[in-house]
Amino acid sequence: METYIFKIILCSSLLICLYYLFLEKERTFKFNRFYLIFALAFSYLIPFLSLKFPQTQKTQTALIFQDAGSEIIISKIPVESTFNWTLMVISVYGLITIFLLVKSVFSVIKILKLKGKLIKIENQKIKILEENLSPFSFFGTLYLGKKYFKNGKIDDRIYLHEKNHIDQKHSLDLLFIEILKIFTWFNPALYFYKKAIITNHEFLADENVLAKKFEIKPYQQLILEEISTYQNRTFTNQFNFNNTKKRFIMMTKPNSKFAVIKKIFAIFIFGISACLFAKKVYSRNTEKQPENKITSVKISKSNPEFSPLKSEILKIKSDTIKKPIKVQKQKVNKGTLVAETEMAPPPPPPPPSVTQQIPAEFPGGLNALRSSAAKFFDASIFNGDESLMKTTIFFRIDETGKVTEYFKSDGNNEKFNAEAINSLKKANDGVMWKPALHDGKAVSSVYRMPMTMKFEK
Repeated sequence: METYIFKIILCSSLLICLYYLFLEKERTFKFNRFYLIFALAFSYLIPFLSLKFPQTQKTQTALIFQDAGSEIIISKIPVESTFNWTLMVISVYGLITIFLLVKSVFSVIKILKLKGKLIKIENQKIKILEENLSPFSFFGTLYLGKKYFKNGKIDDRIYLHEKNHIDQKHSLDLLFIEILKIFTWFNPALYFYKKAIITNHEFLADENVLAKKFEIKPYQQLILEEISTYQNRTFTNQFNFNNTKKRFIMMTKPNSKFAVIKKIFAIFIFGISACLFAKKVYSRNTEKQPENKITSVKISKSNPEFSPLKSEILKIKSDTIKKPIKVQKQKVNKGTLVAETEMAPPPPPPPPSVTQQIPAEFPGGLNALRSSAAKFFDASIFNGDESLMKTTIFFRIDETGKVTEYFKSDGNNEKFNAEAINSLKKANDGVMWKPALHDGKAVSSVYRMPMTMKFEK
């Protein structure tokens, strides 16, 4: 999940930076509106989508789990002294999200409760407020103070400006950005998107007014007169939006001759971003074989199918191997995942004076853990030229049998480290271990799982 969040923040930040660099000062207001909304939706969806790429080299992958059963470390740290950072992060996230949600709901309620008389002019709903508030629009209704409604009329420029916000449904854009802010408030790019979207809304509304042949100078003077009554209301588009300098510049600025080129470049950037932030899947042109089917075979001289793996498996350090090694084979997109299971006799019982320690046990045993992790391991994320990769993952199992944290991954390839942890997280999801015992009492323990992956042409 952390990877997805990082990609969302990075992608949305990249696209808003490009907007400010290339599009903000162009009079391509309708295109800019589409760019901003699409860029947000794109940034939040692309990390979850997959792009297929052709496999340039035929490779076979072998995932080998080294012996972990004899490498259990009983934690010497009291359970009470451990701090659950995950719970703290979730609690802080929940509190801030609830606060923002409640704040937004109250903002909407405050607008709906404004007292006034509801009328219709040219089939447009208008609420004449008892308070002398500056004109603003909220979804399908135009709100304005009673001083703006004289002799049954409204200034045409104000009416056209707010009517444009309503007709183009600008409130939906603001609702979309507010929902994203409520649930992903930690994304700093959202605050720049909101400012850019509101500013662009005003450019569109101003353009609509001036298209009706109203003079620019009197219209600008009208805006200046209303700045002093600016009200910061969520979800609303206000006539006196306080970004005067940019609005006045855009009213008189001619169209750029590079505007079309910049549009094409912006579309091209979405394609580049898709390649950077989408999940990459490499396809292979090989005969179809049944997937997700696990079988067990023995490595021996009479079984040459696994001869490339034999030398790698013999490197596993273990002083307790007494019986033949069994191999579990699973077909995945890029090759074969092989999980080694070593059948060793139980160690002799310790003398009565020695402390009794029994390691934690996965439901079904170590072989079941290896099979489950191999099933969830995604080998398609690798190019196939990584050769040999090794890592060692440590995770804690509390006294109730729940895996509480993955606090170390030691290996020479960060992508392999991350995928190894990810596969073990999925294998342990919702699973309760049999906790480790120390002198007959359940204790927190640390489990060590070495893993190796080898690519063979």
